[in-house]
Amino acid sequence: TVILDNNTISRLHRSCESLLKLPKERNIITKEGGVVLSVKNMKYQGDHVFLQFEIWNKSSIRFDFGTMNFFKVNGNKKRNASHQEIPLKAVYVHNTPKQILPSTSVGLVYVFPKFTLDKDERMEVRLKEMNTNRSVVLNWR
Repeated sequence: TVILDNNTISRLHRSCESLLKLPKERNIITKEGGVVLSVKNMKYQGDHVFLQFEIWNKSSIRFDFGTMNFFKVNGNKKRNASHQEIPLKAVYVHNTPKQILPSTSVGLVYVFPKFTLDKDERMEVRLKEMNTNRSVVLNWR
């Protein structure tokens, strides 16, 4: 667990607010159960990586935000011996919703310690709804 001082938290907050106002550079999307999860931006700043996401609830049922887990994955799930998932822990999360009403979207930013993906690695994000089985998994290189 990383403990941040107030100056760092304030700086990360301002950076996240600025990122949410920038034009979208990426549009990596997946949709499951009427919920769309997309990566809009990935920015490196100093010792941090900022990942901007948009969650859009296209279903007619309210989405109660549960967890969003992040992994660096390498290998192939079909060949377990070579499959490895390394969890990534965010140092700061900006604009996490409690719930997303039908036909609305929300933008949020996760800040991680600086990392890179090797050519054989990919990112995996798992968004789960609280108290239900609804989930969305997004992969990208």
